[in-house]
Amino acid sequence: MNPVVLVLLGSVTGALIATTGLGGGSLLTPALLFLGLPTPVLIGTDLLIASITKIGAGWRHHQEKNVDWKIVFSLAIGSIPAGYIASLAHVKIDFLLKLLSVALVLTGLSILERQRRLSKKKPELHLPTPPKPPFWERIPLPLIGAIVGVLVGLTSVGSGAMLALALTFIRPALTGSRFAGTDVAHGVIISLVASLGHAQRSAIDFGVVGWVLLGALPTAWVMAGLSRKFPERFSKPLLGGVMTFVGAVLFLK
Repeated sequence: MNPVVLVLLGSVTGALIATTGLGGGSLLTPALLFLGLPTPVLIGTDLLIASITKIGAGWRHHQEKNVDWKIVFSLAIGSIPAGYIASLAHVKIDFLLKLLSVALVLTGLSILERQRRLSKKKPELHLPTPPKPPFWERIPLPLIGAIVGVLVGLTSVGSGAMLALALTFIRPALTGSRFAGTDVAHGVIISLVASLGHAQRSAIDFGVVGWVLLGALPTAWVMAGLSRKFPERFSKPLLGGVMTFVGAVLFLK
């Protein structure tokens, strides 16, 4: 495998993880598969790359105060045990991945459409009384974390994408940088937990890991530091576009 291509792939992956929280397993896995990485070492290699990249991006987001740790810890209460137990299971979940991919595409398109409408909407002089939050915003976060943990544990991919899907509905008021930082911080936890189970039956290509991280880590560090400077009119469409693309890739894969 060409080292230059792997470094470039790492740079793209690192930039997407840092700015949107997505792009680890959901894009890196099919990319490595396309480049010829053997299936027996694909899952373990991908999980290790995503985990280390998210550690770097997550720490940078923490320094920039982009992480809502209350949300992260509440999600982790459910996702840690659920993710590890699910990672030990041997279940065929192709249909589940198809459903998730469709949900990601629809959610990404809805984010793009909502942002388009907001960009054309004139500011109101008097804000109306805020409506009562919908029921899904009142679902306990540990329960959301458990659901995400099970899905990540079963599929081994998409920890960022699955949590992004949940956060879009349960915490829609998060800014782009807080959204990405919170997603990445929790992704560190769930990726490491899920990898414990998969590592027991997966090999790792450390050469590929090294080349990809050579591009991913510095790019993720830089982009995470700049994420707060991205205006919402840029960060939200980016999130919607990446979410739509990730969903399409998962569906086709």
